[in-house]
Amino acid sequence: MKNLFVLILSFSFSFSFAQSISWAPNSEVEESLYSSFYGISGDYIGEINNSHFYIYCHLKSLLIPSDDIVFSILKVQNNQVVQSTEFFKKKYNVLKFMIFEDEIAVIYVNDSLDNIHHICIDTYNPNTLQFVKKTQIYSFKPIFGKGNQKHLVISEDKSKIAILTFAINPDIDSYSLFIKVFDNQFNELYETYHSDEFENYIRLGDFCVTNNGTVFLNLNRFTEDPVKKKCKTMFLYMITDNTIKKIPFDFEENIELQDVKFLPNQSNPNTSCFILTEFKKINIFSLDFKTETIDDPISHSTPNGYWKVDQISKLANGNLVFALNNRVINYYVNQNGSAYFYMNKNIHILCLEPSNYYIVYEKSIKRAFYQLEGFLNPIGNIYISPFYLVNQNNFTLIYNTDKDLPNDEDNIERIKVKATPNPITKISVIDEDGKIMDHLLFNSKDEKGTFIPNFSYVGSDFKINICKAKKKKITFGTVNQQN
Repeated sequence: MKNLFVLILSFSFSFSFAQSISWAPNSEVEESLYSSFYGISGDYIGEINNSHFYIYCHLKSLLIPSDDIVFSILKVQNNQVVQSTEFFKKKYNVLKFMIFEDEIAVIYVNDSLDNIHHICIDTYNPNTLQFVKKTQIYSFKPIFGKGNQKHLVISEDKSKIAILTFAINPDIDSYSLFIKVFDNQFNELYETYHSDEFENYIRLGDFCVTNNGTVFLNLNRFTEDPVKKKCKTMFLYMITDNTIKKIPFDFEENIELQDVKFLPNQSNPNTSCFILTEFKKINIFSLDFKTETIDDPISHSTPNGYWKVDQISKLANGNLVFALNNRVINYYVNQNGSAYFYMNKNIHILCLEPSNYYIVYEKSIKRAFYQLEGFLNPIGNIYISPFYLVNQNNFTLIYNTDKDLPNDEDNIERIKVKATPNPITKISVIDEDGKIMDHLLFNSKDEKGTFIPNFSYVGSDFKINICKAKKKKITFGTVNQQN
């Protein structure tokens, strides 16, 4: 999961620029970063002793699809792969890959037994890339077996970790939300069970933890209509080590809910903003859990779209940038079989003043990028979500798109179910006045590799490091800024 805020870096690009890329030599890794049957997932997870580490993974089995995946490790120095592994044989129901105590760690649910699940950490040595040890953090009785939901989130300052599962409360033998909050060394700070009416049409919305360990989450109750599942009621929660506050919210009309996100006030633990996107609108609500009230929303219209809130970023001047992505996954069936179709169209950027949320600037970036998968990877596709970063008051995004954009960008119904064959990679930079500049970084056909947004990061030299891959061929490079 992406952090809600991105780091404000202490540098700025010259806004009149062209870009080039200094590519390191190609490397060949042990396992392919492409599959025609299922999606490859992965992330850049961090640095240990001047080495950079990357994870990529895929489903364990095509015969019985599940949340279980196998993963591989890449170790990179000076933009060159120095070690890579085959996919490890052990399968994982993953919560998070991360650097933990200077080792590579996978936090996961051991769900081999239906009646008891364990949250565990397996660590791998950064020098040998081999398994070191398994540590069990805690156990619980799940509501479901292998399909039991689980979520891990990290606070903005990375000091707190929260894990949510659906569990049976042993004290009252009832279905519950089960939340544990830890510090960043996985020392437990508190736990809470919360029982509610978890009927068939209740779904979890957003889940986040603040720097002081307060948890915010929401549950959505949808209509029973199997075609148009509209939201009719929302339950908003604030949870601390000694309190649970709940605000019920009934909509006057059932809404076609697209996405929800909390934007906590780090300096006032009782308040939070809550962002809700509809088909043509974004709504910002102010919540006060002390008085259990919701203010009337500040709303802004958007183009047609299935708008997901990819990221909310804070500029150096205090303004907030909302990056909305028109994204949906459809299940597609024809005479040749079935597949999941990832539709990724326009990106919509809203820069808002933080006190009253009025629009400073609003920009739409044309995009068309489609993927097909026979089986969904439970932790997403490695090529889809843009890479976002803030540099002072400029907002930058790098993304894959089709070089031939269709003429019907705003008509979401007219989609050819076909994967983008040879995407191009573009960079867009928006300055504090809303002036936008787009530039082609590279063409995957010419460069023989597709950009991997999840493998991007900004180094200690403040340069953007990126990656392209084609099957087992992988290449790292640095984006150069030129006046």
